[in-house]
Amino acid sequence: IKIRNFIYESTGTRATVSDNVPTGIIWIGDNSTTGSGPTFDIEVSNITASNCALYTLFVAVVGGAYNLHIHDIDITGGCSYGINIEYGEAATTEASPGNYGLFPYNILVERFNGSSNTTSVGFLRTAGCYNVTFRECYGKDVNSFIFTWTGDRSIQRVSQTVKFENCAHYASSTFATGVVNYVVQVMCPSIDGSTAVALPSWTNYEHFFTFENCNFQNNKTVYSTDLRFYGSQ
Repeated sequence: IKIRNFIYESTGTRATVSDNVPTGIIWIGDNSTTGSGPTFDIEVSNITASNCALYTLFVAVVGGAYNLHIHDIDITGGCSYGINIEYGEAATTEASPGNYGLFPYNILVERFNGSSNTTSVGFLRTAGCYNVTFRECYGKDVNSFIFTWTGDRSIQRVSQTVKFENCAHYASSTFATGVVNYVVQVMCPSIDGSTAVALPSWTNYEHFFTFENCNFQNNKTVYSTDLRFYGSQ
């Protein structure tokens, strides 16, 4: 399956939904443990998007998807998420066969670029996956450019071999003035972010994030950071 060569633009009158259920434009995979089968060998490329409505998630990749190539995407303004790669349902016990299964894996994301987006809450985002590489991705004035974490709530907690190569974020003099922003966040929590309930220790497997040849600029607001690590795992 190849999804490529088109322009997406929403109008100013387009309705939005709550942040809990973002509007997906391209959705790949199945986030249930009883899906009909894997989703694989898909290319998404050469897409230009502008004026996305608030709470838009442009590319969603969820459990069971593998061997994906997503490249040459340019998004200007509005999207709450650019691309999100995660598993959608946690195992219920340590013995569950889903402990290490149904994660998105073997995914290459190249030149997934964003600009003038101050509403993003994670432009390049992962929350449970294997062998995912982001290469030559660029942001200009993008809030929360990279948000990579191990997941909470019902999301399975494995983030292995997530790599960012030759990625960069540039901040102009007018970017998010007075707004606290974290360009890159790496979060590995031990409690649920909404309920503060401790997460089972067996759900925390090895997490490995790599940054090579990256360059990040942020605004000059107090408490903002270029690279933030937090969580107790």
